[in-house]
Amino acid sequence: MPTKSPSHIQVVNRSFDPFTQCKRGTTTDYFFFHTFLLAVFPDIATRACSLLVCVLVGFDLVYLTLLLCFLWQLVVNKILP
Repeated sequence: MPTKSPSHIQVVNRSFDPFTQCKRGTTTDYFFFHTFLLAVFPDIATRACSLLVCVLVGFDLVYLTLLLCFLWQLVVNKILP
């Protein structure tokens, strides 16, 4: 019976900790994220809260969330006049 390699053990371990596994933002990430927020959320408080979440959690989850929000806005705008 073959032995399991360490990489196989990591694949089996599916626990996900966003604070350690999501990449931290670079300057380019912050720039694009802020530009996106300017276009979508004109409210300063909403942008500030979103950017704070972005810094605390990491950009991988935030990009996924923004993509889902963007797609949702497209669906709502197509269905509702």
